[in-house]
Amino acid sequence: MLEVGRLANYSEDRSHFGLWAVSSSPLILGFDVEDKALIDRVWPIISNVEVLAVNSAWAGAPGTRVALDPAGEWQAWSKPLGNGQHALLVLSTASAPVDLSLPLANVSTDFGGASNVSARDLYLGQDLGLIPTPTWSVRGLAPHDSRFVLLALANESRVHVEVRPTGKVLARTSDRFFGVTLDLWRADDAQYGAKWGNASALSLALTSRLANLAKALGPAVMRIGGSPQDSLVYQSRGGDCPTATFGSSGSSSALGAPYYCSQVRPPVYDCLTTSRWEATSLIASDELDCI
Repeated sequence: MLEVGRLANYSEDRSHFGLWAVSSSPLILGFDVEDKALIDRVWPIISNVEVLAVNSAWAGAPGTRVALDPAGEWQAWSKPLGNGQHALLVLSTASAPVDLSLPLANVSTDFGGASNVSARDLYLGQDLGLIPTPTWSVRGLAPHDSRFVLLALANESRVHVEVRPTGKVLARTSDRFFGVTLDLWRADDAQYGAKWGNASALSLALTSRLANLAKALGPAVMRIGGSPQDSLVYQSRGGDCPTATFGSSGSSSALGAPYYCSQVRPPVYDCLTTSRWEATSLIASDELDCI
């Protein structure tokens, strides 16, 4: 669970999010999603598509620590992204501004002695140009702040493919792909020590900025689902729920709407109604699938 929005300042929030991203950890928000002022404050962090792309990329390994300052004032983490690219995050653990230098060979042997390594600032979304020496240097890094960059050999080429069997694009490769999950917890469920309130697919305000984050990220898949402790059952419970049953809970003639059943205490059911499902799926756009 991320602590973004609950830390001492913006720098710590950003560093925490960046460290989770480079280490390929699940990005599960842990703040009050109804606090609009808080969402506005952390929005540049949680909606940074370049940082999110690092988290979702997979080229065989998560990020690992590649350097640790002997004095304990900073550390560096790197993750391979494929196509000769690597994400590099340097994090200050000092109580005062710190200067640091990191040999690029620590990130990848491809960068050792190379004179054509380019850098892009992932926080600012800006190209920094070629690194003039085989060392990445940062001056005056503030306490608990970080720098997050994308490193690549400048002459590396990239290939993008589109599928157009009828003239219309049916599929394309992309450097960006995100998955967003909305859990199906009851508002009064406090299994983890705090009630979910209006943070689940059952009650989240679908017009909120946070609910539309998935649409802003596209291409993406938004999953309406449950945690491993939960049971999603396709079955009728009357009211606005469909009358047909589906899947292992009964013979199927039509797809019913899922409802949530807690398995950690006597069952309490809450239906994700047809109308709620349709309203949730309307968040989707041409580049967002809702499943």
